[in-house]
Amino acid sequence: MSLPSSPTDNQLLAALSAAELEAVVTKLELVSMPLGKPLYQPGEKLKHAYFPTATGRWLLSTLDRGAASDVVVTQELIASTLGVRREGVTDAVGQLKTAGLINYRRGHISVLDKAGLEARACECYAVVKAEMKRMLIDLRNHQGKHGAQPTRTTQSGRNR
Repeated sequence: MSLPSSPTDNQLLAALSAAELEAVVTKLELVSMPLGKPLYQPGEKLKHAYFPTATGRWLLSTLDRGAASDVVVTQELIASTLGVRREGVTDAVGQLKTAGLINYRRGHISVLDKAGLEARACECYAVVKAEMKRMLIDLRNHQGKHGAQPTRTTQSGRNR
């Protein structure tokens, strides 16, 4: 797979206005992301990130787990979950709101355009979603064959 030859070959950067692109283009660094290479390992210093993508991907994953289109969450919690600074999440939420993909008021995010959010999220969201679906199907098939029920653990660590 070849790397983009210009910033506008990247779909996320191509979606920016000329003024927005001009403001960030000098800060861009071309980074190769081979398939299967971890983006981050626990304990490592985070070197590269695109916060609107991470925030959008987090919102989509939250919706996939059964949340309605409205999520009650603070930017501080999102930042903590993603391992980034709250200011990065504030910027990302602002960009997603400006793009008309979400509405945000203190502690409450409403997804207005899920398809648009999916288009703006990195391709890793689709990969993760497909893998989660595959794993759930495998788990259900395994449970069906063996009649096993998931074990629930209490806060004390005892199985129920």
